Amino acid sequence: NPTTNSDNLTPNDDSSHLKLCYDKLIKKLKINVNNISTKAIGDIGEGIVEDHEQKKLNTFSRYDEEARNLEAKRAIVQTIKNLDKSLDTDKALSALRELMDQWYSIGHVPYKLKDITYREFYDATEEQFDRLNIDKTDRKLESFKTNISDLARSGNAKNQLYHEREKLMRQYDRMKNELQTYENNIGFLSVSSKKGNHLLDDMNSKVEKIKSELQLIIRKIEAVDKEL
Repeated sequence: NPTTNSDNLTPNDDSSHLKLCYDKLIKKLKINVNNISTKAIGDIGEGIVEDHEQKKLNTFSRYDEEARNLEAKRAIVQTIKNLDKSLDTDKALSALRELMDQWYSIGHVPYKLKDITYREFYDATEEQFDRLNIDKTDRKLESFKTNISDLARSGNAKNQLYHEREKLMRQYDRMKNELQTYENNIGFLSVSSKKGNHLLDDMNSKVEKIKSELQLIIRKIEAVDKEL
């Protein structure tokens, strides 16, 4: 039974990594290399090399795909920046939403560029929203519609859309109860004192904000229903 040195298994540049894989496999299988044949060890080594090479190919393939995704997303951002200024608001919003849909439908980009890529997209869309005088509520709705449209194209879309709708309904009920609490508190506030007036103003401000958010939730639910 010949003794085989695992250091000599592969003489290429990746020998250290392959040796580590080899040693881990031997340890996992509880094999005593002194008790197996040279051919068996060679077969194990070949399997490790093939697995290592396949992993490298998969990694290179993923990097290549992410690079293409990055290029495609940046091309869409440039198109958003150059959106035809002669379009009326409705047509411009429709074109912008379609471009946003396309951007979201593209897969992952290199991880280190993920944040900056999204920031480029966000800044470009915000610039168009500013130009078209779209308020913050409508911007949130447009972004939500884009996400929902992307969700509708994914696997198991109907279940995911129903889940999103249920989440919105829970949010609506919670905020509705919160609104009722504020309105009840307003009824007990004294408006005769300066302190009372200050609290009343604060309560009224919160009530208006909640009402606005409730209207946005209703519009989001309507957007989900259109996709179902």
